[in-house]
Amino acid sequence: MVWPEVESALEAGTRTAIVAVGSIEQHGPHLPLNMDTLDGDELSRRIASALGDALAAPTIRPGCSGHHMEFPGTITVPPRR
Repeated sequence: MVWPEVESALEAGTRTAIVAVGSIEQHGPHLPLNMDTLDGDELSRRIASALGDALAAPTIRPGCSGHHMEFPGTITVPPRR
């Protein structure tokens, strides 16, 4: 989605956005690092479509994945202490 599409949706009265959160972390050697984000993208699109008057916002990708840092490619945000 590009910003003119968002603008058009807002002008048409859309006031709901579905925002998914999906980490970038390992899920074994057979799955991509972005498995959670792929799921989030698809789920938010399906929910927005089912609601009929909602936008599927981009998935927020960083997660709190410190327990996966031994695996290359993990992106994490540390918890607040």
